[in-house]
Amino acid sequence: MQEKIDRLRRQNNLVIMGIEENSSEVNTLASLFSIIWPQGSFENRYTRVGPQIENAAHPRPIRVEIPSFLEKKQIISNCRKLKGVTTLKGISVKNDMTKTQQQEHKERMKKKKLEPTAIETRSKTQKRKNEDNSESPHPTKKSNEENEA
Repeated sequence: MQEKIDRLRRQNNLVIMGIEENSSEVNTLASLFSIIWPQGSFENRYTRVGPQIENAAHPRPIRVEIPSFLEKKQIISNCRKLKGVTTLKGISVKNDMTKTQQQEHKERMKKKKLEPTAIETRSKTQKRKNEDNSESPHPTKKSNEENEA
């Protein structure tokens, strides 16, 4: 029951990883959200997650509350626009998940990595067909240019 409550509470949240904890973090967030959520406002909607640790290897994640699930989906969709932005390199935007959801996601990704994709399967099949055709005793047809020459 508690898991369901946590999932509902987190369904409109995003977690942003990789933003350094310093005086310019608000500017970094502003430039990030100007790309992925230009019509929205993130101010007063974000907090750092976890205790602050001196000399930590990674900065603490930032949790951002988004007003609606539809806006959150739009933001996630707009994250593809971040690919070429060098000033935001190393920053990632993810769904806010419970520990159970994180574990389930990890297992799905591990399973997905082991299964061949449809493209891989098609390319192997196509490769075999090409190898079979190259061993064919029939000569290939000449192109129109070769016939005219």
